[in-house]
Amino acid sequence: MNTDRIYTFFGLMLILLSWSVWILQNNVALAAELINYNDVVSEIFAISFILMMLITNIRIRSNSSNSLMFFVGLACLLVGHVHDLMDEFVDIQPQWLSLILENIANNLGIIIVSVAIFKWSNRYKQQLKILQKQKIELTKASNTDSLSNLYNRHFLNTEF
Repeated sequence: MNTDRIYTFFGLMLILLSWSVWILQNNVALAAELINYNDVVSEIFAISFILMMLITNIRIRSNSSNSLMFFVGLACLLVGHVHDLMDEFVDIQPQWLSLILENIANNLGIIIVSVAIFKWSNRYKQQLKILQKQKIELTKASNTDSLSNLYNRHFLNTEF
């Protein structure tokens, strides 16, 4: 496994846990009737999914820049969603802090993850083109005689 990402992941979890406890202790809790439980369930689902994707990213063992970019994007998304979950329970002050940690972190995470996926898709398209060219070359080599470059019996059997 990629130990740098494991340490980063656990460091991020420790920071988020500490930050969440600090927010809960130093801000005014919302009244129970003001809590939107649908949003709470939605945020818990999003956080669970992001955590699952982060763990999968760590287990892939890839050291490519795209994999690291995907990891960073998911970490930004996690920060935004954890802060949004805390925002459902307490009135976080100052407001600019909520703007940065909730909206900007989420949007930045989406942009980074999108760029990583785009780069991955381009790399795989290039690999597919190379494989298609190799398939054509191998098919031609298997259908022709290497000395005379005439079609061989294998070609005749498959074509007729």
